[in-house]
Amino acid sequence: MDPNDNYFAKNMELLKEHHPVAWQAVIDYSGEPVGELVPAADGLPNLRWSGEDGREIFLHDPNDTAHELFSYYALVHKKATGVAMFVGMGLGYTPPAMLKDRPGLRHLAVFEPDIGIFIQALRARDLRDLFTDPRVAIAVGPEPDLTAILQPMTMALQLESLYVLKHTPCFKYAPELYRRVHDEVYARANASNMQRPFPGGKDRMDSARYINGASSPVITLPKVGMILKEYQW
Repeated sequence: MDPNDNYFAKNMELLKEHHPVAWQAVIDYSGEPVGELVPAADGLPNLRWSGEDGREIFLHDPNDTAHELFSYYALVHKKATGVAMFVGMGLGYTPPAMLKDRPGLRHLAVFEPDIGIFIQALRARDLRDLFTDPRVAIAVGPEPDLTAILQPMTMALQLESLYVLKHTPCFKYAPELYRRVHDEVYARANASNMQRPFPGGKDRMDSARYINGASSPVITLPKVGMILKEYQW
């Protein structure tokens, strides 16, 4: 499949205008794009690479690139507010769909630790809906500036729900890198989410945390001093 390099040029223009730090990370990158862009059965771009055992691995479902949306929508309910964070964005199917279908979200942050995968997303798809939405923050590379990314979200993190979501196939490509970035993002964001201000200067732990793990994500419902319920998937 030949990528549409017109997408790359247009996406880079939008990235420079709306997310200049991420744009600079792409400009400074000296490595190669990851894998090969190939068409999925639904005709949309997918990314393929060979694993250590030589088997082909796809970044999205090879038959239906939108299939992953349902697992995320199960974690982020239709009337959700607050902050959603993706660690790994794949080719960028889910984040813009989440913005459209979960309009109550105050902020959406995308952390893509591998610039080679991010470049393939820039080449494969028109990402204007993601890059131009004022609710979106984009961090690209293995060392995201969490302070800069999270600072505009402070109020929403303190007062509303936090959803930290993994794009699991990315973790198959570079598991240590993605796990480290995920853990750092989760720790910093959840620290803010766990401290909620109340009148009179009294703080209370009262959070909703959603973790989309590879095997058994835990959903912790609003609590006062204890976890009310856990769901094992």
